[in-house]
Amino acid sequence: MMEIEREVLKREWRCERCGVLLVGNGREAKRIKTLVGEVKVNRVRLGCQGGGEENYPLDQAMERKFS
Repeated sequence: MMEIEREVLKREWRCERCGVLLVGNGREAKRIKTLVGEVKVNRVRLGCQGGGEENYPLDQAMERKFS
């Protein structure tokens, strides 16, 4: 999962609402249930300086990859 996150963070992320460039806003833990048990992932959180929206690139990448 960390490899997927590194790849998606290489591109420029912009706010879907206002178009402002998103900036790093720390990390946040997420628990994911898998076939072998629960996994805790500390994923990057990006924030919009304009409207305060938050984005989790790993979540979006995982949705595309496994849907």
